[in-house]
Amino acid sequence: MQIKPARIIIFSFLSVIIAGTLLLLLPASTSQQVSFIDALFTATSATCVTGLIVKDTGSFFTPLGQGIIMLLFQFGGLGIMTLSTIFALMLGRRITITGRKTLSLAFENVEFDMKLLLKGIVIFTILIELLGACLFKLFFPEMGIFSALFHSVSAFCNAGFSLFETSFQKFRSLGSINILTTTLIIAGGLGFLVLFDLMRWVKGKILKKSSRLTLHSKIVMVVSLILILVGMSSIFIIEGDHLFSEYSFSEKCFASYFQSVTARTAGFNTVNIGDLQSGSKLALGALMFIGASPGSTGGGIKTVTFALVILGLIALLRRSAQIRVAKRAIPMQVFEKAIVIFVLSIVWIFFATTVLSIVENKGFLNILFEVISAFGTVGLSCGITAGLTTVGKFIIILTMFFGRIGPVTLVIALASRDEADFKLPEENVMVG
Repeated sequence: MQIKPARIIIFSFLSVIIAGTLLLLLPASTSQQVSFIDALFTATSATCVTGLIVKDTGSFFTPLGQGIIMLLFQFGGLGIMTLSTIFALMLGRRITITGRKTLSLAFENVEFDMKLLLKGIVIFTILIELLGACLFKLFFPEMGIFSALFHSVSAFCNAGFSLFETSFQKFRSLGSINILTTTLIIAGGLGFLVLFDLMRWVKGKILKKSSRLTLHSKIVMVVSLILILVGMSSIFIIEGDHLFSEYSFSEKCFASYFQSVTARTAGFNTVNIGDLQSGSKLALGALMFIGASPGSTGGGIKTVTFALVILGLIALLRRSAQIRVAKRAIPMQVFEKAIVIFVLSIVWIFFATTVLSIVENKGFLNILFEVISAFGTVGLSCGITAGLTTVGKFIIILTMFFGRIGPVTLVIALASRDEADFKLPEENVMVG
């Protein structure tokens, strides 16, 4: 019996999470004994590149434990199936039909030369993470070599884990660290297909050959830019006379820009999130919900999904038979998939928030913020994570896992195929 590709993706992530949990339970991984639920929470947060923590990464975990965490979010960021296929190719094995289907599902069924793409992912990831580590060390000499590599990998994988107790708050006014970190986050959040498309487009321009960006890349870049600017402006305006009142103009700009970028599933912070105004938390919540782009290291419903929901609704209101953008038409079944992702995501967030509101006494907005952060695999928190009950931690674990694999993947894995090939009579009902 052939296993569904969606189930392979789920089992792969579960296997890595379980292995990571067992490794973090080793005495050599922590400075003091850790409970099973906290080890499971940390392993899930790392594998799902979330960054929510119940134990301080820099002080509670030993160098071995920190190394395990870094490997988990490296695996989780690039995708378990992507890495396993790469290892298979290195051993001289061929990609199976099931493997091709699984990778196709992981990369949203976009057509590509699989071997060339996987080779490019490995080379690009190694180069960008090593370059990032070197620049971290250059801009902040006090940072150790391992710390520089840890934060470079964490930023590119949009993991949000930091060895600093207060994340990047001490770098709030340091422009070089702000720009480097956000550049790594954006690069990881755009998605490998977009990055390769950009390189191909630039190469074509240099060689003066005919080349154009794909519609997917155009949507990703336009939506990403809009979200960054809107998020930055919102935070700057809301916090200008509050949390940022004593900041210099440059600090206000850097703080607003950094939080706008990192809310798109990275999870680092240069300000105390718990001190933000309610409006800023809601703005960050919206950014976390949308998240990064398809085929990237980030989470959320994805930029393209958000764009398709908006464009599709506009098309429906105009009674247009097509979703038209940039002189191209997007199939309606793609819009239908976007709506399914959007609705299922809202349903899960509502469910998780309701349960946490019953078992926790942390304030509704803080709980909602935590759930959206977990679902979007972001890692930002108002400071309530470590104080959650066992039930609360388990709900967040499920939310991180659900957010990383995606609602559609989970539905495909659980659903049974309808073999009926007949249609029932139609009958209208009232709506609205």
